This record gives sequence, C-alpha cells and structure tokens, in this order.
Amino acid sequence: MNSSVEIKNAVLALYEGMSKGDVSTVERLFSHQDGVLAIGSDPNEWWADHDTIVRAFKAQFQEMGARQVQVGELNTLVEGTVGWADRHLVRRMYGKEVTIRETLIFHLEDGEWKIVQFHASLAIPNNQMFGKEFAAK
Repeated sequence: MNSSVEIKNAVLALYEGMSKGDVSTVERLFSHQDGVLAIGSDPNEWWADHDTIVRAFKAQFQEMGARQVQVGELNTLVEGTVGWADRHLVRRMYGKEVTIRETLIFHLEDGEWKIVQFHASLAIPNNQMFGKEFAAK
C-alpha cells in the first residue's frame, strides 16, 4: 500500500465542494457503478445509487447552507485500482462544533478516482453514549 496524492486531492475537492454547497462536485466524484453507497451519520442517511446520492447531498446543501470545516489529519492509501481515505473533521454548523469521522473508498474508473463508498459517523464518547468508559486505546 502506498500513500496517494490523487486520492488526497479528490477528498480535498469533495470537501471544498461540500463547504460551498456545490453539488456538481458530488456528481463528478461519486461513481456511477452499481454498488456505490453513501452513509451519513443519521440513521435515515443510507443512499445506494449515484442519482440518489446526488439528490440527497443537493437537498442537504440547500437546507444546511455554508459550513466551516476544520480538517484533521488526512490519511490516503492506494493499492492497484482501489484507494481509501479517512479523516477526522470538526464542523461548525448552527453555532455548534460537531466532531465527525469519515471514511471514503475509491475505485479507479477510466483513469479517474471515484468514490464507491462514503461513511460518516459522529464521534460520541462512550461515557456519553452508554454512561460508562470502555477501553479505547
């Protein structure tokens, strides 16, 4: 496995587009192949084809408006025609800071890296979620 500047650039382009509410970036970066999937942090955010993903992001861009994003470390790796990235984000929306973790899986399609899976989760400490600490390190 090797680090990948191309995957890094694709992820950064996605987040720039998301921060601007630019749905054309989502449209361009997500795969049209069967099996493409985007999973958001809300239980109802499970979108399983390109057109549905684009519609969902477009609707959320319109609803949320501008967002500020502080980017944590971005890790990108590639092996053959598959690449992946993980990122820790702090987004400031509606006067609140929200810690979000995201993973993205890419596939090389016609010379371009396309997202085939996107998954976001909210980072909630175990003691807040379950009322108890668990080993985390």
